[in-house]
Amino acid sequence: MKVTSTHHKNSRWPIALAFLFALKVLIFSAGYPLFNTTDEFPNFDTALKQGRGYSYYDTTFTYDTLTLKISHEVQSKNYLLGEFQNPDFLDLLSLQYNTKWEDYLSIFSKITHQQAHSSPFYYATYGAIFYALPESWSPFAKVYTLRFLNSIFAFFLLWLIVKSLLIIFQNLWIGIAGGILLISIPQSIYYFINIDILSALTTAWCFYLTLKLIHRQTWLLVLAFGAISAFAVIIKASALIAVATCFMLILFSLKASSIVMKLKIMGAAFFSFILLLIPPFMHRLNAGVGLFATQRKIEILTWKEKAIEDYFPHILGTVSGINEFFMHSWKSWWSGESLWHGAPAYNDVWKVYFSIISLLFLAAFLSITWMNRKDRDLRQNMRYTSWTCILGYFLLFAYLSVKYDFGDCVYPSNFFPIFVSGRLMLGMLFPFIFLCIDTFTVFFKKPKKVLTYMLVFGVLHFAIELSVTGDVFSDNKNYFHQVLHF
Repeated sequence: MKVTSTHHKNSRWPIALAFLFALKVLIFSAGYPLFNTTDEFPNFDTALKQGRGYSYYDTTFTYDTLTLKISHEVQSKNYLLGEFQNPDFLDLLSLQYNTKWEDYLSIFSKITHQQAHSSPFYYATYGAIFYALPESWSPFAKVYTLRFLNSIFAFFLLWLIVKSLLIIFQNLWIGIAGGILLISIPQSIYYFINIDILSALTTAWCFYLTLKLIHRQTWLLVLAFGAISAFAVIIKASALIAVATCFMLILFSLKASSIVMKLKIMGAAFFSFILLLIPPFMHRLNAGVGLFATQRKIEILTWKEKAIEDYFPHILGTVSGINEFFMHSWKSWWSGESLWHGAPAYNDVWKVYFSIISLLFLAAFLSITWMNRKDRDLRQNMRYTSWTCILGYFLLFAYLSVKYDFGDCVYPSNFFPIFVSGRLMLGMLFPFIFLCIDTFTVFFKKPKKVLTYMLVFGVLHFAIELSVTGDVFSDNKNYFHQVLHF
């Protein structure tokens, strides 16, 4: 009876940490004024479009009048105006913050955006919820309600990551340390209307089911893994890298009764994965938007695919270019893409800081993987596959950077032709957290020491996030001022 009670008590920790992470996402979502990141504005418009039945067959890419009406009312000038603002943008911004609704509408109703064909699982659901909210609610209350839904995804994201770490390390303190690490990462994309948090959740779910399947082979788990893997790819095509990594981990770590049984399990998982991808892929092809629904997006952004022989020369063929790619990507992966006063909320000082700690972590990961190269246990297989996943994401976006001529696109551009959006790499979130926790356990040995040092690391990063976003919370256009009337 005592053992059951202790187990029940310990099982509360992942849930408690998940609530803490959800609360953090909720509070910061409320603190940031609306449309305070590059893509939230078009993402919201996509939700409204898809919520009323917009599909891949529709080709209206201008902003809805309702979207513009709400943005005109709720936007904060502090988002783009301020002491750091590039003077060349002031004329454009005077149009964006035009106080006359008619002038604002006449300008922005002609602007197109590339998000309308994004996966409907997220946006159509959010749009339906928006239209179902009471009409008496203010625009602020309605849009913030959509933001707050991300806290549900945050809850399950942390729960899955902690439970996955518990499967690998079989120690509660190590699992808690992993949860604290996730909470301490100041990735701001969780706070905005954006599908990337759902992508992070589905890929983490894939890793969790992979680990469950390695320890206990049931046909239900096999089919569940195939289904969630397909769902992850439908949500975001780059999840293919995380899914491929999971299949590798199953191949290397699955201890089936025979080779034939292992092949049956792998085959069933792969078959269910492919089978569930066929209907949405066929639907997209029939609608003429491409396998990954990116064809119209590429056209709107004015990207052109280059011939292979024209891939180079490219900035990624230089040391400085690789350095920029590495530093910008890791800074964005850690801290997100929120803007304040017309500049990234995390300035170049933080870019250097996040790049340095990433480099230190990667060096430690590599040395530990090398020292244990003769091992064939689950942890070592996780090291290899985690490395593969991280490297895969960086290679994918390096490839996309050299593949396209970016035309008139603002980002990536022909002036800066590199993909450096860390949010696009959130599929490697669990592999990165695993490698961090694994490194801490190797260096500090005792689980409680690992937890102690991770708490210090977590408090430091939370203090950094508060120091950077303190001014944001005081803005009079956020939820606290407009809805709660603080």
